[in-house]
Amino acid sequence: MERTPPHPIRGLLHRVSALAYIGGSAGCPAWEALTIDSGTSVVVLDAHGVVLYANSLAAEEVSRSAQEIVGHHISELFPAEFVGERLSFINKVVQTNRPLLVRTVMAGTLNEAVFRPIRGQHDDPPVVLITSRPVGDRSHATAPPDAEVIDARFQDRGLLQKLTPRETEVLTLIGEGLSTADISKRLFRTIKTIEAHRASLGRKLGVSNRVQLARIALAAGLVQTAQRGGRGGEVAEAAVEPVQAEHANGQGVHVHAERMVRNSTQMP
Repeated sequence: MERTPPHPIRGLLHRVSALAYIGGSAGCPAWEALTIDSGTSVVVLDAHGVVLYANSLAAEEVSRSAQEIVGHHISELFPAEFVGERLSFINKVVQTNRPLLVRTVMAGTLNEAVFRPIRGQHDDPPVVLITSRPVGDRSHATAPPDAEVIDARFQDRGLLQKLTPRETEVLTLIGEGLSTADISKRLFRTIKTIEAHRASLGRKLGVSNRVQLARIALAAGLVQTAQRGGRGGEVAEAAVEPVQAEHANGQGVHVHAERMVRNSTQMP
């Protein structure tokens, strides 16, 4: 499905400078590089929020095929709060004719999406090209030079919603690469208390060691970019310490947590 930009997108995409010459022919290398090779979710919406195009990665986000979501309004695919905010972003991009970078957490994973206006010739209606990908443990995406950067109000923390403030703090410090002893000193708590928090994190997130916890913290954007650069190696080399994860309450929790870990390791 990704091989040919659909009408009316074919006549508009050549106006996007980042994509250079795309035209509308099948098998265009630039279009395939964006929608297939880049590992990026790609969606084109009209000014009202109707899906005109979606690649397979975008469709997977709503557990459907690309063919199933084209022609549907985003209100049929996402929660109302998410939809309302996304429509405001679309309107802003269309009105200002400038790109917009939006940072939001979806299912516990920090994503960055770039909204780009595409205007056709004559009276062609404007459309918006949206590319997004999880930040994971890489550096934040570079915003287009003239883009405004916004942190979305809508944040779906997924399984992290179950965590207490203290557990979230411990998870963040694990993501920074701190050992149990270091966390104990930072929070002025005993090592036994930190180990209890870590065991609770393992049960709630369905993982079995601190490396997986660190990856979840990175995927969720809990660790600041500067700290990622300074301590990323420590996280990768950290000892695999078990946290005694319990899976008796359902396979779904484990599968979801594993998906979060896989997402956190996706690299551009």
